[in-house]
Amino acid sequence: MNVPDLLELRDAVTRVCADHNLHFQDPAWAMISEAFDWNDAWPVADRYGNLDGAVVNPANENYATTSCNLAVIDPHVARSGGWTIDDEGFAHMPVKYNYRR
Repeated sequence: MNVPDLLELRDAVTRVCADHNLHFQDPAWAMISEAFDWNDAWPVADRYGNLDGAVVNPANENYATTSCNLAVIDPHVARSGGWTIDDEGFAHMPVKYNYRR
């Protein structure tokens, strides 16, 4: 049996959480993601703030960091969803997409 390494496991868990439309600000995601190494890696959010399943290194990609430093988002996706991106490259989610329990 092949056991995945921790980075493979992190990426697989991120995809599963995305399949369940987990928001990147959801406390459940915070607890789950704590177990993994996120050095130079970020989960990607969609226009609604839900995880899209991808994990990227934003230094090698064109992504904006969310204003709370919990995820990244493609600037085109962000703008199409009504997000704003400030001069420092931080993406600010519209209030309507903020995490609600």
